[in-house]
Amino acid sequence: MADSVHPQATRVVIAAWLVVLAWGCSLAFLILQFALAHFQALNGTWPFVASVTIALLVAVVALGLTYVALAVSIRCQSCGKRLFVEMRGEKRPRASRVWGMDHWASAIVNVLRQGQCTCMYCGSVRCAHEPRAI
Repeated sequence: MADSVHPQATRVVIAAWLVVLAWGCSLAFLILQFALAHFQALNGTWPFVASVTIALLVAVVALGLTYVALAVSIRCQSCGKRLFVEMRGEKRPRASRVWGMDHWASAIVNVLRQGQCTCMYCGSVRCAHEPRAI
């Protein structure tokens, strides 16, 4: 069970979704570039769509900067360290690890899957939203 609800729960969920969106835009950018290169090899012309490429790059940068601003501002209420910034050094044994990922990625996945994350530094569990009564 979670120790408590994080006071910035909405920001925690938004930060987790920004990571997903940034990765999605990066993947779309790569797929678009490979598709255009393949099309050019088949037809001998380059159907470069600058506006789509620029829009995807701007989206990736904007999402990334917004995430960084949120990640730096979200802190654990128990130890005061940042929940979504993994620093070098010792991590708490109670800190959650999902699918062999590092603590940062595990925190993002846990927020999206379970609505809570574990601080990698002190091990306290924080909900990203109020538990619903059934």
